[in-house]
Amino acid sequence: MWAFVQKNKNDIIYLSLLLFSVLIGPYYRKLKTEEAKKWAGTILGIALIIIVSGYSAIHPICSALIGVIIIKVTTIRYCHVATFFFMFAYLFFFRFADKFGFKLSSGQTNLIQMIIVLRVIGVAFEMNGSWLAVVNPKKKGNEEISKINDRDEEFIELINPNIIDLVHYSFNYIGLLTGPYYRYRTFNDFFHLPYSKYVDCLGFTINTLKIVPLYISLYLAFSHIWPLENDVSMGFICRIPPAHLFWNDLS
Repeated sequence: MWAFVQKNKNDIIYLSLLLFSVLIGPYYRKLKTEEAKKWAGTILGIALIIIVSGYSAIHPICSALIGVIIIKVTTIRYCHVATFFFMFAYLFFFRFADKFGFKLSSGQTNLIQMIIVLRVIGVAFEMNGSWLAVVNPKKKGNEEISKINDRDEEFIELINPNIIDLVHYSFNYIGLLTGPYYRYRTFNDFFHLPYSKYVDCLGFTINTLKIVPLYISLYLAFSHIWPLENDVSMGFICRIPPAHLFWNDLS
């Protein structure tokens, strides 16, 4: 039993943090002010990143901060392009860090990094999309004003959060470990619309958790029958010719 715990220590910590994220939800929602909720969510998110990733936490934290700065430094017209190229370039470096002489991060950190990439790029596209739908048509004269009512209903107002709100959105603990991805507009609505105060969060949580014991049982069973380490062992790779060739190319 102890050997199993040692072998799957990272997964156990990760699962424990997921359960912690669920259990702390009711207390998080009870915070009175918007600022308290935002800062609490951000602090919890950064703490989760550090606990899960250790020294590798520098990747999601730094990439998110640089991405946010790029969004605010570039104009709203081009922020989505600049952010897209930077975040995916950093993701490429992150996934192939060993080729640059750095240590590869864990699978759990990979998941967090992907969520960070989606959030930072997503909010940049939201900002640009809202600008194109709301502000830009007004600058093109009377001919375009008549088309404003036909714009994408997803953007009924300009989305242009300040740098602090971008940081809060990027690091909020909700959905940070496994998702789901949600847009900045959803994040903002959580603080300003009354739905979050009346929704049956406990009921939705229980319905979601009903299937979790089955997933855990299947994971433990298959981990015992066929450990994941077998899939990346040289013996397994060499038995598959295409994988063998690909492995040699990478090496």
